[in-house]
Amino acid sequence: YDSHGIVRVGNNVDFDHVLPKYAFFPPECELKLPEDVCLVKSSVYSAGSSKSQKELAELAHEFLKHIDVLTFDEEEALKLKLKHCDEQDPQLIKSYLNDLKVFISFWKKNPGEERLFNSQKFLLGMNKDGEQSWYEPHQLFLDKPYLKTDLSKLPDTEMVPLSGEYKNKLPDNEVDDFVGFMKAVGVKFELNVIEAPIYFNQEYLSLLEDSSRVSQYERSKDYTIEGLEGYLEKPSIPISRLIWNALIN
Repeated sequence: YDSHGIVRVGNNVDFDHVLPKYAFFPPECELKLPEDVCLVKSSVYSAGSSKSQKELAELAHEFLKHIDVLTFDEEEALKLKLKHCDEQDPQLIKSYLNDLKVFISFWKKNPGEERLFNSQKFLLGMNKDGEQSWYEPHQLFLDKPYLKTDLSKLPDTEMVPLSGEYKNKLPDNEVDDFVGFMKAVGVKFELNVIEAPIYFNQEYLSLLEDSSRVSQYERSKDYTIEGLEGYLEKPSIPISRLIWNALIN
């Protein structure tokens, strides 16, 4: 069903048929609706007051839920804002900053819901040409003027720095929450220790030779720092500090 525009929806202007993923039930609480949101026409899932009519309406409602029609709520409103972020010019305009405050407020009220932001291109970073562009959180790193991380000293990294303009535009008392939000959604602020295949370890063959240390209870795991080999090719004090902090943390 979700490959056809079968859901009858309407807004303040007219009615149309759209795919289920673009249709919403009306919000259950007071919520400002964006102009382009499509609400399911009430007559689609409610009709009459007789028992049979109520049963039919309930079945219609359940069917719409089954094909992924959702209730428009704060989370869905947030998703719409995120979806349209990178359609704007890459500038810290007032409407975008207001949306950003909504994102931070939602995150503070709903810890653990960072997943909504992880793969969204809604943050500004400085590209290789020194211009602001839109990026997903994992493509960015934090350093001055927010934190002294030394990540800007990493050689040949594909990541770009988070725009410093946020610090200039946000009130001082909101910067700490902003930085916390950046960390939570995946903007890098330190090197990460990750699990690695054990056979990549230089001592792997030696371990195999010493079969006396192998048992049915063994756990063959190894760990590394993402990008470590490249960083070691161009050693420096800041890189050494980054690696050390990754190990002790």
